[in-house]
Amino acid sequence: MNGHFLETLPCLCSSVQDPGRTGLTFAVLIAPGQVRSAAQLCRAAGYHLEDVTVCEVQEGTLAIYHFDRFGRPGRISCMALSTDNAFDSIADIFPGADWHERECFDFFGTTFAGHPNLIPLLLPPDAQTPPLRKQDGGKVPLTTIFPWAQAPATPEEA
Repeated sequence: MNGHFLETLPCLCSSVQDPGRTGLTFAVLIAPGQVRSAAQLCRAAGYHLEDVTVCEVQEGTLAIYHFDRFGRPGRISCMALSTDNAFDSIADIFPGADWHERECFDFFGTTFAGHPNLIPLLLPPDAQTPPLRKQDGGKVPLTTIFPWAQAPATPEEA
């Protein structure tokens, strides 16, 4: 394709982005089992983690990881789609992910396997969680949010 370093992963789809329109130079959709590999590739390429968030789409839970570099512009987005609201933690690769993953756990009930301290971060222990989960009727298809993304029916198998 375009030779981006993330394309060495088994990508479900990838896309060169228009930074003026999206704030990104590249985006990739990967299977949940590739999250740690993507984070390791980003670290090796000199990127830092900006944030981790999740959103619910009709196909499942989409984890979105934004990476960037200080020296050269090149903000990228790694996204993974899970049907069971679970991903592997990258907190040991990027320590800042600890906070972001705990926030996703608080508000969406998303679990991150291998996280060293997956306990509530912002909500009180007796809060009814997860407060930001949507009813099925409120979820849109992945391609409504990201028209370039071609999500498979079963992303875990990819």
